[in-house]
Amino acid sequence: MPAEKCNNGKWKWGATGACKYDSKQEAEKDNENYYRDVEDIDLTPTKGMVEEAIKGKEWRKEFGRGGTEVGLKSANMIINNELTIERVKKMYAYFQRHEVDKQGEGFTPDEDGFPSAGRIAWALWGGDAGMSWSTKKRNQIANEIEENREQVGTIISDGIELPLFDTIEEAENEAENLGGSSYHEHTVDGTVYYMPFSSHEEAKEALKKEDKKIQTKVWDKKYNTTIMEKRIFNIENRFETKEDGQEVVIGYGSIWNSRSENLGGFYEFISPSAITEETIAKSDVRALINHDPNLVLARSTAGNLKLSVDDKGLKYEFSIPETSYGKDLAINMKNGNINQSSFAFTVGSDEWSTDDEGNDIRTITSIDRLYDVSPVTYPAYSQAESDLVVAQRGLAMYKEKQEIKEEENDLVARSLAKLKIELIKRTK
Repeated sequence: MPAEKCNNGKWKWGATGACKYDSKQEAEKDNENYYRDVEDIDLTPTKGMVEEAIKGKEWRKEFGRGGTEVGLKSANMIINNELTIERVKKMYAYFQRHEVDKQGEGFTPDEDGFPSAGRIAWALWGGDAGMSWSTKKRNQIANEIEENREQVGTIISDGIELPLFDTIEEAENEAENLGGSSYHEHTVDGTVYYMPFSSHEEAKEALKKEDKKIQTKVWDKKYNTTIMEKRIFNIENRFETKEDGQEVVIGYGSIWNSRSENLGGFYEFISPSAITEETIAKSDVRALINHDPNLVLARSTAGNLKLSVDDKGLKYEFSIPETSYGKDLAINMKNGNINQSSFAFTVGSDEWSTDDEGNDIRTITSIDRLYDVSPVTYPAYSQAESDLVVAQRGLAMYKEKQEIKEEENDLVARSLAKLKIELIKRTK
């Protein structure tokens, strides 16, 4: 995050930082620890990654296919132990986008066309070993950066205490963590700082409890314990032009009883009873592009995002806004470049089971709150690890219960066997 010069002659740290430094040197000195902990992370590739990268280069030379120059550069950086923080981020992003390629023909040795172009590209980035390693390292990087976030203080206004940040990005991230979006500015002694939510009024709305006066802080336990999940559904949304010339997007954020792809050791269904009109009524839902809170298309509480539930799933409809990114979305949807949907939510209740094939199944029976519905670029079910925290925790608890049950059954069986032996001995 380099220092940048502002229009008023001051300097700031990063693109969204506050213009408060008199020189570039002052900005760099004040932020010299920002990446220090990140740079201490060991980026030495594993043996498995190196072997995959070498194999990928050999395959690419032999078969003349697979991968790009970027992938080839990644392979060389793995082999030569020259990986950087930015390359780790690229690796993680690549694996998140391309895990679906493993389903293509020729990815495994027993299939025709092996090694496929996708398999060769996968090897160049370090293969399965690279995917596991980059996910781990990416989380370490994210944790270190999170610890280095600069909250500069708090301010109390209208009975609400809000944190102040040096950058827009940090304020927006805090708002998203609290179930909202956007930011607003606050000037203290001539310096501009950034606060979560677009206004104090929006903060009040986010913290409002039924029939109770607002007396809570924005980091109320209600939000600290809430972890948002996202799911991408491979079902087309559509773009329509109505008779009055109004351009609208119609799609489904979720589909009932549709089995997901493997989400890291389990499959998932959403029950038709999970989302109700009551769920919609109590949720302040945004329509976003790719879940980006900076790209707002419509909002349910503003009346320009229509949500409903039918026999198929959660349906949404909104008119294309007169914004640059709204117009870009319209063009991309007309051209068929974007035609899939996703939604963000928190779970009220779920159930775990195991099917006849031994697969662990999660059924979401109740969704507590909806956050956004989004037309998305990538339709694959390869979810980011952060989107699966709650589900993975539930899976671990379910497996633990299953193991305890098996141990109890085994104990009963051994006790019965022991008793049987004792009875046989007594009859002799």
